[in-house]
Amino acid sequence: MAMTPYNRALGLLTARAYSAKDLRRKLVQHGASAEEVDNVMQRLQDAGLVDDTKYALAYTRSKLLGAGAST
Repeated sequence: MAMTPYNRALGLLTARAYSAKDLRRKLVQHGASAEEVDNVMQRLQDAGLVDDTKYALAYTRSKLLGAGAST
């Protein structure tokens, strides 16, 4: 049985945080239609699982604290 776009998104988010743009791109790459992606993204945002503001803050914090910084 094929994985639904929502379940695929949850699986991706389990591994790491994604911006809304990056998660949309991943879902489309895996064959989800634009309508499916819109519905999934709305559901995830309503549940607080995708939040670009929180993502940006966490990303910036990780770079400032040296996690992932290149030398």
